[in-house]
Amino acid sequence: MNNETFTRVAEKIRELHSSYADILSLKFFYYYEDEEISRILNITPENVRTRLHRARKSLIRLLSQEQEATNHE
Repeated sequence: MNNETFTRVAEKIRELHSSYADILSLKFFYYYEDEEISRILNITPENVRTRLHRARKSLIRLLSQEQEATNHE
């Protein structure tokens, strides 16, 4: 991932609900494993996986909306 893409993704992560932003940051910026994240956030590993899935979907939606807006300019 180049620097521009990384910056764009990081900005979109900050736009997400804090529970999604936190879990994505722990996973992809700090490289924590699911078990570690579950201890940090005091949630079950299953909840970690569920939140990660939902957070990724939300992030993809935001990035797609941005791309569509850019294409229509």
